Amino acid sequence: MDKTALIFTLDPYSNNGIHITGTLGIVPQTSEGTLVLAIKNGSNSSISIKTSLLILKSDSGYENLPYKSSVSELTLKKGASKTITLNYAIINNPFLYQRFGLAGDIRNKYWITDDFITINNTRPFDSKTILCIISDDVYQSYLKEFGIEKDITTYETGINNGAFLQQQGQYLKQHKLLMTEHHDDENTQNEKTKEPAVLLSGDEIVLNQLICKFSPYKIKDTYYLSIKIINRYPDPIQIDSSKFTILVGTSASNNENKTEVWVSQALDFTKIKQNYSPLNERTGKEVLVLQQNDRVNMTFSFRKTNPTNIKDTVIYIIADGVTMYKQEIPLIGIPLLYKTGAN
Repeated sequence: MDKTALIFTLDPYSNNGIHITGTLGIVPQTSEGTLVLAIKNGSNSSISIKTSLLILKSDSGYENLPYKSSVSELTLKKGASKTITLNYAIINNPFLYQRFGLAGDIRNKYWITDDFITINNTRPFDSKTILCIISDDVYQSYLKEFGIEKDITTYETGINNGAFLQQQGQYLKQHKLLMTEHHDDENTQNEKTKEPAVLLSGDEIVLNQLICKFSPYKIKDTYYLSIKIINRYPDPIQIDSSKFTILVGTSASNNENKTEVWVSQALDFTKIKQNYSPLNERTGKEVLVLQQNDRVNMTFSFRKTNPTNIKDTVIYIIADGVTMYKQEIPLIGIPLLYKTGAN
């Protein structure tokens, strides 16, 4: 178990002669969980254990299934004991995870049920909950040092649908980007150029067959941008993690005319390049190439280049880092507007 993990203790369990003790450790930075259970069969029969039913729950409502277990199924004879270990990628806040890939703050208690135990393939007793608890002092110290939910600001898209579709469509046409060639009909070889389709749904942008989703957020004084990209287009695209910008400006209700400029901190794609196109061997470590049907999720942090103190802000994302392979012209030529959302 990781030495930095928060340690939860299981309430002692005893039912029909079956006794369980154990601990749950959760790493603060990653929300990676390790559940260790010591099970003793003091009943009059053999018992069966199925670890896939050891679902870890919390007040978030999310049910965490183990992704790894020291054993999947076992039978414990009368008087036998066994210690099992299970690993979880714990999701504490389903909203933050869905939007930004963030696990959220660790909860102050978790629980499992004894549904993973059967006697002679039956359940002769009612389901019972087993709590995993931690001292309040330790938990409050964790929140103070690692908690993000009290400090996070989320943003909702403020993009004008009609204006964006028109302007982005004209931009792609002007620069001849994502154009599709097709034949007039089955009997001719005359090729026509089809203008790229531009669609906008919430914070998801579809440019022809390229699907992009941008989800910005801020924790304390640092901006982050979660990006999901799926390339359905026949030609490769590339993502240069050093070429994204967030502009922080005042809202329409504020007469000040100031702008903060935040630039993305380049990512190192070296470890994941081998999972993608061989074209990645020809690009720098901060660039990732996606062939047709490739997809990727990533998160950038940003650094501020000019010191200001702006309040009541809106933000604009300049996505210059998404281009065709080995080209300089961004595929998204219109700044993307986002406004402070409900946290």
